Amino acid sequence: MKSEWAEALQKHLIEKAEPIPAGWKTIKQISKELGKTHGHASKAVTRLMNLGLAERKSFRALISNGSGRMIPHYRLLAKAKSP
Repeated sequence: MKSEWAEALQKHLIEKAEPIPAGWKTIKQISKELGKTHGHASKAVTRLMNLGLAERKSFRALISNGSGRMIPHYRLLAKAKSP
């Protein structure tokens, strides 16, 4: 059974979590999509950001252990997408 403190903190973290808009993905999601390692996907996204073809934004999200963290997400900019 959770203590009152743990329950109050969990409730607060859930209320503070931000919805992740469509199109934003974590490096973990991108690496899975590409079928590449986390490191490879991270380098590829960094290259795209340096070229102005992708952007990064952090969203407050709940992670698997129930705590809240700012998690970086990435999305392709319109000029990077095929017509």
